[in-house]
Amino acid sequence: MILLLALAFFARNSPHYSVLRLQQGLEQGDLNVVMRYADLGRFAELPVELSVAMAAAGMKEAAGGLGEALANAFGTAIGAAVKQVGGQVATQELRSRIEKRDLIRLLGGFRPNEGLSWYGGIESIGGDAAILTVVGTCDSRESKGERIGSRLGIELIKVRGALLGLPYDWRANGVEANSLRGLVRDCVLKF
Repeated sequence: MILLLALAFFARNSPHYSVLRLQQGLEQGDLNVVMRYADLGRFAELPVELSVAMAAAGMKEAAGGLGEALANAFGTAIGAAVKQVGGQVATQELRSRIEKRDLIRLLGGFRPNEGLSWYGGIESIGGDAAILTVVGTCDSRESKGERIGSRLGIELIKVRGALLGLPYDWRANGVEANSLRGLVRDCVLKF
């Protein structure tokens, strides 16, 4: 009996449990569950981050490393202004999309796989952080209509509970930076 309780406690505090609850909340359009397991403010910034990453990739293609550095600096300044002004509106739009179960368009051309085949694992990057890999497909850059495999990394952070830090949940905290560049390369950027 003690072993079963210990196993249940371990499972409840794992990032897998939180990801499962987040997935259920998204599928059911349950805003309260999604808000518990995801930082909506960070995900509302995703369209701005995608635009900045696209501009940086385009400038790098056109002008090399200096162009990329300029695009990143310009994008950071513009992104900060847009986040301040439009952050509340973007968060409200995200909430509305969750309730309507319409989130796919936030990810550019990336489409998570159906069923459980979207799950690419969780990699721990320290005691309080992990990366969830979401497996999916994108429209091919070479020819429209073809789909290519791609991956998206979601940052997870540990959020400690109120009673001696227990139980704790894992909260999705945005798209991992390298993954965002890969998403732009695979799904959005079309030269």
